[in-house]
Amino acid sequence: MSRGTELEGYCIDLLSELSKKLGFKYNINLVKDNRYGAIDSSGNWNGMIGEVIRGDADLAVAPLTLTAVRERFVEMTTPFMQTGIGFILRKDLAAAESHVSFLSPFSTEMWVGVLIAFLLTGSCIFLVARISPAEWPQPESEESRFTLLHSFWYITGALTLQGDSIRKTLLLHYRS
Repeated sequence: MSRGTELEGYCIDLLSELSKKLGFKYNINLVKDNRYGAIDSSGNWNGMIGEVIRGDADLAVAPLTLTAVRERFVEMTTPFMQTGIGFILRKDLAAAESHVSFLSPFSTEMWVGVLIAFLLTGSCIFLVARISPAEWPQPESEESRFTLLHSFWYITGALTLQGDSIRKTLLLHYRS
């Protein structure tokens, strides 16, 4: 390390505590190629893993991802950091489980707002379809196959990322 620069963070604190408890001294060297470690095309390891395998370093302390390939070449400890994203919700012991418990993450006002937006959007789509001449196969018959129910189904498909299969069949029908 160059003079005047100091490393800090969880890994450095962990190494310091380990050295105190186990009674060893250490020197910190930054990895030469700034990589964690992977096998290159010639079958050699680079990064921290490569330095440990070659004996350039006795130990590497970093938030490395534990992989089966890396474990075949070096000994790795149990991970001290997880990179997954998770949600933690308080489990209310007083509340009993019910069939509508999936609604509990949002407030009643939020659900009412979602319902109003759903109904307004469906109505707007239906009105635009009703006004548009492209939605009427025979304008003089006063009958359209695109109903208010279809517009709500279209929005439901969009909200659940399922697509709009009814609309696609209607487009195919109009073109034939």
